[in-house]
Amino acid sequence: MNTNTLWDSLPNTIQRPDLENDLFWHTYAVMNPNVSVHVAILSRPYLDLLLIAAKTVESRFAADRRAPYKKIDAGDVLLLKQVGGPICGIALAKKVFFYEITPRRFGAIKTNFGPDLKIDDMDLWARYKKASYATLIRVDQVRKIDPITYIKRDQRAWVTFQSEAPTLTV
Repeated sequence: MNTNTLWDSLPNTIQRPDLENDLFWHTYAVMNPNVSVHVAILSRPYLDLLLIAAKTVESRFAADRRAPYKKIDAGDVLLLKQVGGPICGIALAKKVFFYEITPRRFGAIKTNFGPDLKIDDMDLWARYKKASYATLIRVDQVRKIDPITYIKRDQRAWVTFQSEAPTLTV
Protein backbone atom coordinates (compact mmCIF):
# COMPACT_ATOMS: atom_id res chain seq x y z
CA MET A 1 0.00 0.00 0.00
CA ASN A 2 1.42 3.37 -1.04
CA THR A 3 0.66 5.94 1.65
CA ASN A 4 0.65 9.66 0.90
CA THR A 5 2.62 11.74 3.36
CA LEU A 6 3.32 15.41 3.79
CA TRP A 7 6.72 14.79 2.12
CA ASP A 8 4.97 14.25 -1.21
CA SER A 9 4.88 18.03 -1.69
CA LEU A 10 8.68 18.27 -1.67
CA PRO A 11 10.51 18.37 -4.98
CA ASN A 12 12.74 15.42 -5.84
CA THR A 13 15.77 17.64 -5.18
CA ILE A 14 15.08 17.44 -1.44
CA GLN A 15 15.59 14.10 0.26
CA ARG A 16 12.82 13.16 2.68
CA PRO A 17 13.85 13.37 6.34
CA ASP A 18 14.46 9.99 7.92
CA LEU A 19 11.98 10.13 10.79
CA GLU A 20 10.82 6.50 10.81
CA ASN A 21 12.03 6.10 14.41
CA ASP A 22 10.38 9.30 15.66
CA LEU A 23 6.83 8.34 16.62
CA PHE A 24 5.44 11.88 16.53
CA TRP A 25 6.90 12.85 13.14
CA HIS A 26 6.32 9.50 11.47
CA THR A 27 2.66 9.57 12.50
CA TYR A 28 2.27 13.27 11.69
CA ALA A 29 3.63 12.80 8.15
CA VAL A 30 1.08 10.08 7.43
CA MET A 31 -1.91 11.64 9.21
CA ASN A 32 -1.42 15.14 7.74
CA PRO A 33 -0.46 14.68 4.08
CA ASN A 34 -1.92 18.00 2.96
CA VAL A 35 -0.12 20.46 5.21
CA SER A 36 2.45 22.77 3.69
CA VAL A 37 6.15 22.19 4.20
CA HIS A 38 8.33 25.28 4.55
CA VAL A 39 12.10 25.58 4.38
CA ALA A 40 13.19 28.32 6.78
CA ILE A 41 16.74 29.52 6.23
CA LEU A 42 18.34 30.53 9.51
CA SER A 43 21.65 31.94 10.62
CA ARG A 44 23.49 31.02 13.74
CA PRO A 45 22.99 31.39 16.66
CA TYR A 46 19.23 31.39 16.00
CA LEU A 47 19.21 27.98 14.31
CA ASP A 48 21.13 26.46 17.20
CA LEU A 49 18.79 28.06 19.75
CA LEU A 50 15.77 26.58 17.96
CA LEU A 51 17.35 23.13 17.85
CA ILE A 52 17.91 23.09 21.62
CA ALA A 53 14.44 24.57 22.31
CA ALA A 54 15.85 27.72 23.92
CA LYS A 55 14.18 29.75 21.14
CA THR A 56 10.50 28.82 20.82
CA VAL A 57 9.32 31.47 18.34
CA GLU A 58 10.67 32.02 14.84
CA SER A 59 10.08 35.45 13.32
CA ARG A 60 10.16 37.06 9.92
CA PHE A 61 10.00 40.84 9.61
CA ALA A 62 9.71 42.36 6.13
CA ALA A 63 8.96 45.56 4.23
CA ASP A 64 6.42 43.69 2.08
CA ARG A 65 4.05 40.75 2.35
CA ARG A 66 6.58 38.10 1.38
CA ALA A 67 6.44 34.53 2.62
CA PRO A 68 5.78 33.36 5.21
CA TYR A 69 3.38 36.28 5.80
CA LYS A 70 -0.15 34.79 5.41
CA LYS A 71 1.41 31.72 3.74
CA ILE A 72 1.85 29.52 6.81
CA ASP A 73 -0.75 27.95 9.06
CA ALA A 74 -0.70 26.25 12.42
CA GLY A 75 0.07 22.60 11.74
CA ASP A 76 2.46 23.31 8.88
CA VAL A 77 5.97 21.85 8.99
CA LEU A 78 9.22 23.79 8.99
CA LEU A 79 12.45 22.29 7.73
CA LEU A 80 15.25 24.29 9.34
CA LYS A 81 18.14 25.06 7.01
CA GLN A 82 21.41 26.68 7.93
CA VAL A 83 22.45 29.66 5.79
CA GLY A 84 24.81 28.18 3.21
CA GLY A 85 24.42 24.74 4.75
CA PRO A 86 22.08 21.78 4.95
CA ILE A 87 18.60 21.28 6.31
CA CYS A 88 19.35 20.01 9.81
CA GLY A 89 16.12 20.34 11.79
CA ILE A 90 12.36 20.05 11.71
CA ALA A 91 9.64 21.84 13.67
CA LEU A 92 5.87 22.06 13.84
CA ALA A 93 4.20 25.46 13.51
CA LYS A 94 2.07 25.30 16.65
CA LYS A 95 0.61 28.80 16.45
CA VAL A 96 1.07 31.58 13.90
CA PHE A 97 0.64 35.34 14.27
CA PHE A 98 0.61 37.98 11.50
CA TYR A 99 1.00 41.69 12.15
CA GLU A 100 1.03 44.90 10.18
CA ILE A 101 3.57 46.82 12.18
CA THR A 102 2.89 50.16 13.82
CA PRO A 103 5.16 51.68 16.50
CA ARG A 104 2.73 50.58 19.21
CA ARG A 105 2.32 47.08 17.79
CA PHE A 106 6.10 46.71 17.43
CA GLY A 107 6.48 47.48 21.13
CA ALA A 108 3.89 44.84 21.97
CA ILE A 109 5.63 42.27 19.73
CA LYS A 110 8.97 42.97 21.39
CA THR A 111 7.45 42.73 24.87
CA ASN A 112 5.29 39.66 24.25
CA PHE A 113 7.58 37.63 22.00
CA GLY A 114 11.05 39.02 22.76
CA PRO A 115 11.99 36.48 25.44
CA ASP A 116 11.00 33.56 23.16
CA LEU A 117 12.79 35.04 20.13
CA LYS A 118 16.15 35.19 21.95
CA ILE A 119 17.24 38.31 20.06
CA ASP A 120 19.88 40.11 22.09
CA ASP A 121 21.18 42.19 19.17
CA MET A 122 19.80 45.74 19.50
CA ASP A 123 20.81 46.54 15.90
CA LEU A 124 18.63 43.67 14.71
CA TRP A 125 15.69 44.98 16.76
CA ALA A 126 16.28 48.44 15.20
CA ARG A 127 16.13 46.90 11.70
CA TYR A 128 12.96 44.99 12.58
CA LYS A 129 11.34 48.17 13.86
CA LYS A 130 11.52 49.56 10.29
CA ALA A 131 9.59 46.58 8.87
CA SER A 132 5.96 46.83 7.79
CA TYR A 133 4.94 43.20 8.36
CA ALA A 134 5.78 40.49 10.86
CA THR A 135 5.12 36.78 11.02
CA LEU A 136 5.72 35.06 14.34
CA ILE A 137 5.62 31.29 14.56
CA ARG A 138 5.47 29.45 17.87
CA VAL A 139 7.21 26.13 17.22
CA ASP A 140 6.86 22.73 18.82
CA GLN A 141 8.23 19.20 18.28
CA VAL A 142 11.61 20.59 17.22
CA ARG A 143 14.08 17.86 16.29
CA LYS A 144 17.60 17.83 14.95
CA ILE A 145 17.76 15.59 11.86
CA ASP A 146 20.50 14.08 9.74
CA PRO A 147 21.70 16.77 7.32
CA ILE A 148 19.83 17.04 4.03
CA THR A 149 21.43 18.90 1.15
CA TYR A 150 19.16 21.50 -0.40
CA ILE A 151 20.82 23.90 -2.79
CA LYS A 152 18.91 27.09 -3.45
CA ARG A 153 19.95 29.40 -6.22
CA ASP A 154 18.03 32.46 -5.04
CA GLN A 155 18.07 34.83 -2.10
CA ARG A 156 14.76 33.80 -0.54
CA ALA A 157 15.00 33.10 3.18
CA TRP A 158 11.74 31.14 3.10
CA VAL A 159 10.44 28.55 0.63
CA THR A 160 6.98 26.98 0.76
CA PHE A 161 5.91 23.67 -0.74
CA GLN A 162 2.18 23.07 -0.67
CA SER A 163 0.52 19.71 -0.91
CA GLU A 164 -2.36 19.38 -3.24
CA ALA A 165 -5.52 18.30 -1.48
CA PRO A 166 -6.99 15.24 -3.14
CA THR A 167 -9.84 16.02 -5.46
CA LEU A 168 -13.04 14.03 -5.35
CA THR A 169 -14.27 12.63 -8.61
CA VAL A 170 -17.86 11.64 -9.07
